[in-house]
Amino acid sequence: MRKLIVLGVAVGVVVVTSAIALAAVPVTVSPADGPPKTNFTVKFAVDRELSSERWFTVEVVSAVKRNDCEYQEASAISYAPKGRRVAVVLRPVDKFRWCEGVYRGTIHVDHRIGCGQTGLDLGPCSERGPTVARFRFTVTP
Repeated sequence: MRKLIVLGVAVGVVVVTSAIALAAVPVTVSPADGPPKTNFTVKFAVDRELSSERWFTVEVVSAVKRNDCEYQEASAISYAPKGRRVAVVLRPVDKFRWCEGVYRGTIHVDHRIGCGQTGLDLGPCSERGPTVARFRFTVTP
């Protein structure tokens, strides 16, 4: 019974931390919807110092996963002074058009970790950090 209480507290802390982080970075997306070849612009204010060691990743994923259209895309912001408003343009780069439907996006903080010895492939050299914002846009027919 004691283990269940501790687990419940840990889950509560995670939820509260996420809610606080999400409130920190307001996001606007323009346009909110558009046809498959639309470039969507995600704008937000940088709320922390960024560097080659810590950066924002803006990514979107569609519920529709097809091979003939772009169902996911990501872009990174590695430098911007704290407080600066930035804009990331998301384009359907590989397939030249988005899949129709709703795309859900996140902005999260990634940071560099040690990779091991030079020349060896020991896995990723960065890891995903906390999500600081969520957004969405819709691709229409």
